[in-house]
Amino acid sequence: MLEKIYSRSATVSELRSGPLGLFVDDFGSLLASEGYTCEVIETKIAVIRSLHFWLVQRDIPLGHLTSRLIDQFVTFRKWQYQGFTHKGHASTLRAFVALLRSRGLIPPEEPAVSGLSALDKRLKDFGEHLERERGVTAKCREAYCDSVRKFLTSTCGIKASDGATLSPDGISAFIIEFRKSCSLSHAQRMVTAIRSYLRFLRFRGDIRIDVTGGALAFPNWRGTRLPETLTTDQVKSLFRTCNRKTAVGRRDYALLLLLARTGLRAGEVFKLRLQDIDWKCGEMVIHGKGRRQTKIPLMQDVGSALADYVRNGRPKCHAPQLFVRAVAPYRAFCRSGTISTIVRVAALRAGIKTKCKGAHLLRRTIATHALQAGATLPEVGGLLRHRSIESTQLYAKVDHKRLRELIVPWPNYTRTIRGDR
Repeated sequence: MLEKIYSRSATVSELRSGPLGLFVDDFGSLLASEGYTCEVIETKIAVIRSLHFWLVQRDIPLGHLTSRLIDQFVTFRKWQYQGFTHKGHASTLRAFVALLRSRGLIPPEEPAVSGLSALDKRLKDFGEHLERERGVTAKCREAYCDSVRKFLTSTCGIKASDGATLSPDGISAFIIEFRKSCSLSHAQRMVTAIRSYLRFLRFRGDIRIDVTGGALAFPNWRGTRLPETLTTDQVKSLFRTCNRKTAVGRRDYALLLLLARTGLRAGEVFKLRLQDIDWKCGEMVIHGKGRRQTKIPLMQDVGSALADYVRNGRPKCHAPQLFVRAVAPYRAFCRSGTISTIVRVAALRAGIKTKCKGAHLLRRTIATHALQAGATLPEVGGLLRHRSIESTQLYAKVDHKRLRELIVPWPNYTRTIRGDR
C-alpha cells in the first residue's frame, strides 16, 4: 500500500522500521477501504510517522502505548507547531490505536473506576440497572443518566448523590424551576428520568419511603393540534430535488421514497441493514421500538430505488447498514438524526415551509393520505406499527369525511326566513 503513496523507497523503508512500521501498511489499507484519497492517506500516515519518531526518541515500547501517552503526543505536536494542529489528527490517532487494539498489541483501555466520584459510581450503577433489568438501549441510558446528573447537581437544594436528602418537596421544587428554562417535552423527559432513578434507589434499598410522588407530571393535552402533513405534489417535489445522476442523489432519493411509502421512523431507517432486505421475497425486516422486529412488504418502486442505490450509489465499505456516508470515511451514520437532516435539507431545496421538517413529517403524511383514501384507524395503526390505538387516534382529526357523519343537528332548530319577521 505504501508503494502507491510514496515514490521514494527510502521513505517506505523508514516507515516500515520501528515499533509501528509493521502496521502502517494495514492502516493505509484501512484508510483506502474507507474511501480516503492517496493525498489524505499520506497526511494521516505523516501523523503516525511523527508518533513513530516520538516513541523511538523516548524508548517507549509498543505495548506501553496508552491514551495518556497519546494525549502527551498531541500536546507535543501543539508545542512543535506552535498550537497549529489539524483537528483530524486526534481522530487519526484514535483510529490507529483502535487498529492496534484489534490486533491485541495494546491492552483494552479500562475505565479508572477508583477515580470516579460517588455521583459517577451511582450513575454507572443506574445505567447498568437500566440495561440489565429494563433492557433500555444505550442512547436512552445515556439520556437518562445526563438528566439525573442535572437533577442531582442542581443548585435547587439537591446536591447529594445518595437518596438520604431527597424529599418530595425538594423534587417538586427542582422540577418547577427546571420547567421555566426548557420546553414541555424536555421537562417531561426529565420527570421520567427522575422517576426511574427514584425507583432504582428504592429497589436498592437506599431509600425506604417512596418519594416518586414528588416528581409530578406536567399536564399534557396530547393531540390538541392537527398533524402537519404534505400534499402529494409537495412529496413529489421532494423527490425532484434529488439529482439521481450522483451517488448522493441516489441515496437521498431512495431514502425519501422509503420514508414516504412505508412511514418508517428515522431510527428504523437508521438501523436498516443490507441483510434485512429479502430481495427474492420482496420483504424487509424492520427493527422498531422496544427491540421489536416486523416484516413489511417491499414495494416495487422502493425496491427499484434501493437496488439502484446499492448497485450504483452505495460505496463499498464494511458497514452493515443500508444507508452510509457518501464521502470518506465510508461508514454508517453517527446517529438517526442524520435521516431527518436529509429530509429537512430536501424540504428546504423544494421550498417547503413547515414546523415539522424531519422524517416524522413523511410518516404523518402517509397516515393522513391513507385515512383520506378510506382506510380505518386500525388499518393506519397497523401501517405505522403502533402498539396502541391511542397513538393512532391523533389522525382521526384529519378524517373530515367520517367526522362529518358524526355531526348532530342542533335540536329544535328552524331556519327563520327574513320575510316572516
